[in-house]
Amino acid sequence: MDKYLKYIPEDWLSLIARFSDFLKKYKFIVLVLLLSGYVFFLYQNITAPSYKLYQETLKRISATKKIFSEKEKELMAKDKVAIEMKEVNSKLQNMEERFFDLNSFNEFSINALPRLIELSGAKVTTIRYEKVLKLEKGILAYPIELSFWGSFSSVMDTIEKIETNEKLIRVLNVQISRRSVSPPTVAAELKLLGYGK
Repeated sequence: MDKYLKYIPEDWLSLIARFSDFLKKYKFIVLVLLLSGYVFFLYQNITAPSYKLYQETLKRISATKKIFSEKEKELMAKDKVAIEMKEVNSKLQNMEERFFDLNSFNEFSINALPRLIELSGAKVTTIRYEKVLKLEKGILAYPIELSFWGSFSSVMDTIEKIETNEKLIRVLNVQISRRSVSPPTVAAELKLLGYGK
């Protein structure tokens, strides 16, 4: 080894010797600096890129969750609208079923209405039909003037049954007068409108 040292200039040898002394004297500090440099190298080349990739992945996952959440809300809103539309259609269909057509109105006024009055304990006097009225949006109104008599309770029962009928029928006018005192009976005159399409 000494034979090779003669080829190295003196200045360099003294520099190497001083560097060697420096390393011996401050080896802990040098070791810490080397270790710190190595850790910094690892951080810059491995940890920082991995952490950056992790952050980007988290952002993508968060954005995807947000999109899924929005889509889920849209689907829930569409489902809610579909349910509400189904309910509205069902109500409309029920309303449609409550309308008379000409045949069902004739059946009601000729057969069902007199039977309803008799079941209440009253007696039909007259049923008079008037001209069919055309209302808005294709709705028809079938006017009837009806007179019957019976006890006060049978007359009131008849009026209630007419108003709560499954078909759309409205009592427009009621006139009640005393018919006899013994037995106590009253006469009733009703103006009705049956609604149809």
